[in-house]
Amino acid sequence: MITHYWYVGARPATATALAADCHRRLRGPYTGVGTVLRTLVPQAQQDFRDLVHRYAIEILSIAPELRATIDAPPETLASVAAPEEQTRIYPALRTRRLSHGIVDFLAACAAPERLGPLELIFVNLDEADHTDQECLSLLLRRIPADRVRITVHTRTTDLPGELTQVLGRHAVRVDLPPPPAPPETRDADILLRAYVESDGTSDDPAELAAYEAADPARRATLHDERAAVLRERDEITLTLGAIAYHAEHGSDPAVTGGEALLDALQYAVSMGFHHAVIDYGRRGRAIVDPKTQMDIYWPLTGRSATALAATGRPEQAEPLYLEVRRRYAVPMVHLVNSYALGMLYARHYGPERRDYAIARTYVNTAIAIATILPEPVPRAFLTAFNSNGLALIEMREGNLDESLRIVAEGLELVRTAVPDETHRLHKSVLMYNMASLHSRMGRLAEALAGYTKVLAVDPNWQDYYFERADVLRRLGDPHRALADYDAAELVTPPFWELHFNRGGLRAEVGDFAGAIADLERVVDLEPGEVEAWANLAAIISDSGDPVGARRRIDDALLVHPGNPRLLCIRGQFSLAANDIDRAWQDFEAALAADGELPDALACHAGIAFDRGDAQLAVRDLTRAVELTGPDPDLLFNRAQARQSLGQWGNAIADYTRALNLPGSDRVAILRQRGICHQAAGQLALGQDDLTAAERIAGQSQPVPL
Repeated sequence: MITHYWYVGARPATATALAADCHRRLRGPYTGVGTVLRTLVPQAQQDFRDLVHRYAIEILSIAPELRATIDAPPETLASVAAPEEQTRIYPALRTRRLSHGIVDFLAACAAPERLGPLELIFVNLDEADHTDQECLSLLLRRIPADRVRITVHTRTTDLPGELTQVLGRHAVRVDLPPPPAPPETRDADILLRAYVESDGTSDDPAELAAYEAADPARRATLHDERAAVLRERDEITLTLGAIAYHAEHGSDPAVTGGEALLDALQYAVSMGFHHAVIDYGRRGRAIVDPKTQMDIYWPLTGRSATALAATGRPEQAEPLYLEVRRRYAVPMVHLVNSYALGMLYARHYGPERRDYAIARTYVNTAIAIATILPEPVPRAFLTAFNSNGLALIEMREGNLDESLRIVAEGLELVRTAVPDETHRLHKSVLMYNMASLHSRMGRLAEALAGYTKVLAVDPNWQDYYFERADVLRRLGDPHRALADYDAAELVTPPFWELHFNRGGLRAEVGDFAGAIADLERVVDLEPGEVEAWANLAAIISDSGDPVGARRRIDDALLVHPGNPRLLCIRGQFSLAANDIDRAWQDFEAALAADGELPDALACHAGIAFDRGDAQLAVRDLTRAVELTGPDPDLLFNRAQARQSLGQWGNAIADYTRALNLPGSDRVAILRQRGICHQAAGQLALGQDDLTAAERIAGQSQPVPL
């Protein structure tokens, strides 16, 4: 059986051409995966150009040195904006989407009609950036070893949770013993040079010892020389790894090192490599003098804080923002940090710490500073930008009209006061925000027009197609909505939400095969999405394959053992197949995990009633009604259980509540309520119900021709 391997301990020998060292000191984010792409893509570009072009966004985001080799990907206003005009921060999930695209690319390259099976080796994965570790997690999980066989090496087992879990499930672990230490014949200077020329990645004890024992000035000189050699290669990713490392340890760490780390950080910000941003910021702050190098120290700190917030750590971001405010009495520092602090309290903190009053205070400070800036264009742009933050707060507080007014006012300001050729990205963002607000307000025609306008100026940004598709769906135009989902798929790395939404829409128009394909794609990309498994099973069942639907729920439960929602669905399939005992077991297990799952309570009650335990049925149905509110079917079923117990008054009350609810079966309810009235001695009321039931039933009969 072909399998993946995980070697732990000493570095194994690597003879394959597709072996990659993942140590982040070499090239920063995607060091290992980028190395594979730099080897593989030129051949792929020559032999199957269309495939490479399809994944150009992912390839060039990870290995930008290939820009001269392959066709350019679709540009967006964000990708071409000047650094000072960049207002869009990529979400933390962007790297996951890029990695999914690379998994798809490698799987396609390894197809029999292309390169055939591949063998990839990744060493030093425990020293890799988050991006490589994330990508390898997806590669190991998603690609069968008979198509792309992966061997990974780590010196330790101290790895992120997802990677550890995937390795444990998909790779055979091999613990390597320490290699025998051969007699050392190199002198101290050769050992020192070897360590520096490894870019600080050598695991040779003699080389490390020589480096640590060397004269600091000698070490610094060698770092400077190595950095100069690497700069001659003019490769972007070297500036993110080895060049920044050597500058950091060279003869002028505060200035040359600080500038190199800031350059690396700014690039990582532009690409959404947030974990690398945090690393560069930490290292830069350790060597830069905050008093004399404010222009370096401030962005290192502020950008690090923003990356911490983007990766779900706002409580670590806030002290960094506050530190910069304490250090510097500079208007722009306080403007930028006031906005950032406002967004912590409006967007990033969880419900327990979210505070719109504090957020408003900070954002108003930013707006106040922006309005008194001396130069008219920055004043207009920054006033509009920060006011957009105030609009977000108003929206989240439910003040949609006020939010819309603020955004419209900001858009008008930048249109009139900012030259047409500048800040095009932020103008498009304001247009998008107006369309989004119109959508939230139910003003769908205006929302549609707004999304169409912003697509005209930024036609390759996937979110605009995605949002317009939702509006078209709500307007009752599913085919145009599907076309927008298709358009979004062409200009973005894979993201599961697109396939989830499109799958639901395809099911609505009767395209069950397409819906199943989309939802299968979701659970391949992100098997943690329980709702996708549930919808997939439902659509497979609706397409006429209940056995296949049950099989997919079994698959889902392998990923989510004990999940109450999935157990309930499997119980419902067993119930439909008249496998009552298995259904009962699943409903019991579902309710043991979540005693407040209405569907499980209702089905559990039905089996209990059929087995003669009407008391248990009443208890389950009572809790289900409490959770869902008045529901005609739940009330009818509880009434029947109460009726079987001779609780005529309670049964009549339930039938009466159910009678006029939407979707109720009025004939069945009146008949049963009539029986209860008669059993309770209310003969006239009982007869009235029975007569009304027959009259309604007669009215619903088809008229003979």
